[in-house]
Amino acid sequence: MKKAVKIALPILLIGLILTTQTTKSTYQVSVGNTFVYDVIESSMSVTHGINSTDNIGFEIDGQYFNPGNSVTLNVTDVQPAVVDYNMSAGAYTEEKYVSSTDNWTLNNYMVSPIQYAKTISTYTWNSTIIADVFHRNVLMIPFLFVEVNTWASWIDVVNGINNNGTILTQTYSNGYTIQAAYYNTTTDFVFEFLLTGVVDEVHVTGPLSSILNLTVDHQYQFAYTKATGVMLGMRMEGSVSGTANGTILEYTYDYHTEKQGYDLPSYQLGGPTWPFPGFVYLITLGALGTLTTIMVLVRRRK
Repeated sequence: MKKAVKIALPILLIGLILTTQTTKSTYQVSVGNTFVYDVIESSMSVTHGINSTDNIGFEIDGQYFNPGNSVTLNVTDVQPAVVDYNMSAGAYTEEKYVSSTDNWTLNNYMVSPIQYAKTISTYTWNSTIIADVFHRNVLMIPFLFVEVNTWASWIDVVNGINNNGTILTQTYSNGYTIQAAYYNTTTDFVFEFLLTGVVDEVHVTGPLSSILNLTVDHQYQFAYTKATGVMLGMRMEGSVSGTANGTILEYTYDYHTEKQGYDLPSYQLGGPTWPFPGFVYLITLGALGTLTTIMVLVRRRK
């Protein structure tokens, strides 16, 4: 059996982004600001042995909406480290908030499908809990806590993957391919991540354990307006499939939300879709032999 690959726990996901922030930073949105987002895809399906659950669409205030609907965000309160807002679809409204710690979530999404699969493999099946905990609905962190070096910190994340095969403090090897890229324009910042490979290990959590033989295919992308930290788009899709203790385990997901008037760029990692007009490439071999070449995409200087 291959050496187990450790998956970063949320407590380790503070990393480069949050360590550079101070209490002097603030959110760059105001009370009364409204933003409209199109929910293009929202689905999750889980099968574990004879049990399965399918979740399509998203929920607001107990009402379910199919992909293809839009949501409207209205900012109701802004504090230095917290933004309160209402999210509405149709006649239904739900109160939500974001805080500076949501930057952890952006990091956690890089490895979340593996974390979710491990959790599903070791706990008693409950389709309601799985839907409530794992279904991401609109998969959206609409406002980021931004300061001058926020985007430089994300570039450091890409370089960490590029140079060391690490996602923040955790090293990935033995069967994983990890790729990352960023587009840093004058106004926008786009991050893209791809993880593929095999989970072949014994997962232990407290008194519970599971022998995992899983194949992972995971792609993740987000875009923000650099000056304000307002989300332009976010998507995450992929699958984890194989066995846990010899029992079939399959987990698939597809999320895609964009601010009206904005289109996320096509995925550039994991396929023969390059070269890209207007971009040059800085190509460096990863330090670990099992890592593939990682490209950092930079806007061509005029």
